[in-house]
Amino acid sequence: MNHLFNWEKYFESKVGDINIADFTKYLTDMEKSFTDKLFFLDMIKPTILVDFGCANASMLSKIQRLRPNIQ
Repeated sequence: MNHLFNWEKYFESKVGDINIADFTKYLTDMEKSFTDKLFFLDMIKPTILVDFGCANASMLSKIQRLRPNIQ
């Protein structure tokens, strides 16, 4: 019996394959919420971050500039 969980297949079974019609608009809209998301950065004091679904990695780039000690 295979005990490994396949997240990709799980999410695909729940939401299917959803295409983004306008990727530039999507990225612009995502960046609008950066301030809200970064608010929590000082509260959790991470040393390592993993961003699943990071699009163009702009959030990770912003975090790296703000907190260069985070991997």
